[in-house]
Amino acid sequence: MENPAPNLPVGEETPHWLRKIALDWPRQCAGWIGDLVRLAWGFFFLNLRKTLFVRARKRFPCPCQNPSDSGRAMETSCDPVSHWAKPERFRRLCPLLKRAPDGQWRCSVATADVRPFWGRAFASLGISALALYLCAALAGFCALRAIGYPVSYVSVAWPPSWHDIRRSRAVYFYRKADAAFRGKRPAEAVMALSQGYQLDPGNYNVGLLLARFSQPGWGEVSNRIYQKLMNDHPEHQAETAQAWFLELLSAGDFSTMESLAASRVATNTAWLQAALFASRRTGDGTFLRRLARADSGAPLYVRQVCTLELAIRTTNLANARRILRQPVPPSPAPFLVYYWIDRDVHAGMPDEALVMLKRYGSLLGSRDMVELLIEVYQAEGWQALVRGEVDRLLALGANETVIELVSANLIRHPDPYILGRLFDAAYQRPLPAGGDRIGAYTSLFCAAGVAGDWVRMQASAAGLKSVTGSQLPGLETGASYFRGSTQPRVSLNRCLRSLPGVPIDVTYALYDFADSRRDLR
Repeated sequence: MENPAPNLPVGEETPHWLRKIALDWPRQCAGWIGDLVRLAWGFFFLNLRKTLFVRARKRFPCPCQNPSDSGRAMETSCDPVSHWAKPERFRRLCPLLKRAPDGQWRCSVATADVRPFWGRAFASLGISALALYLCAALAGFCALRAIGYPVSYVSVAWPPSWHDIRRSRAVYFYRKADAAFRGKRPAEAVMALSQGYQLDPGNYNVGLLLARFSQPGWGEVSNRIYQKLMNDHPEHQAETAQAWFLELLSAGDFSTMESLAASRVATNTAWLQAALFASRRTGDGTFLRRLARADSGAPLYVRQVCTLELAIRTTNLANARRILRQPVPPSPAPFLVYYWIDRDVHAGMPDEALVMLKRYGSLLGSRDMVELLIEVYQAEGWQALVRGEVDRLLALGANETVIELVSANLIRHPDPYILGRLFDAAYQRPLPAGGDRIGAYTSLFCAAGVAGDWVRMQASAAGLKSVTGSQLPGLETGASYFRGSTQPRVSLNRCLRSLPGVPIDVTYALYDFADSRRDLR
């Protein structure tokens, strides 16, 4: 039996049309590639030679017509096309080539009329470059989508939209951060947020979230992000400053908190209260001295309070009492009155505080009035009046404001009777849905924890879980702090980070409580 040809890629039993494709396709493909290379080369080389031929006023031989032919139209063959696999492809380079009646390819013009076709060259090359670019953009688009970046093809292919690629990459990292948060992998989430924010630094919400979650482990990084948000987004300064302050307060970073509060004292009195609180913790009067100057630009009452605070702080108790007995400036601002009465109480002068409260109490808001009155009664030792005032408050309704006020007082001055009355009033009817119920239940949790009333602390923890719809594992950390049952003991800062929505006044009171236990950090 005769062996088949050794180079035959298919057997004799293969259909004729398939054998024809298998045998002709490599040759056709090679011819197509060869013609494509010749076309690209000819666009420049042949057109350049034609240009020189025309510019030299026909003094040189024609670069494309066969010199042995007549040089007349449709009688002269084309030399370059003789190397092409398919001559008709040459027409993309030079449309002067045409098929003669005898089937041969001839030049359709005389030698004198031979000319270059630069427009056709540049158009063809431009279209080819565009096609290659679009294919490359498609490859890049597919690669980015395969990674997970939510880009569109237009964003990849259209250069003015390339900035959208950065945003799409940022969205990819935001989604990774969200998945990490849901999977309880905070370190991975913060890293993904950081990468996303670097790609999209104009995203305020992501920057705020990153600053918040960076605070526990990377306080300096968090502070830089907050400062950047303050500078880059002036329309959100109030919101940013409030979030930053709460983070600094829970972290115990009083130095940065003092600087922030001092820069915001002109906006409202709460910032002056925060600046005073932080300054007493740091012992540094730099910002107070700056605010007390006449050229500081601070409101008059701010300068008066800072001057009085510096005078009291830099002297002994006896001199401080003499300073506080001096006449109050005419037409005092409400906060100056509040501050003066509060300092009277802390200086051991409750009688003077009570006199001032009766004289200037009409300048104060109802909340400040009640808070100072209870503090004065506490300083006088009139516990019956304290309980009576709290009963009067609770009889009017145990809303969030009342719960926070009484809880802060209980943290500083524990009283089992008032604690019981507060819980009875708070649980007598559900707290209204529109208020800060989280802050109210957290206040109750802290008040019960300071008193060592574990049953009521667990009841407030159940209320928090109900309101938030979460198990809040951080509550166990908070409970451990108040019980003091772990070794090493849980610090107040860790406790504050673990509890949701601790009100500012309650946080201030907890720092006072921590001072008595000397376990601030």
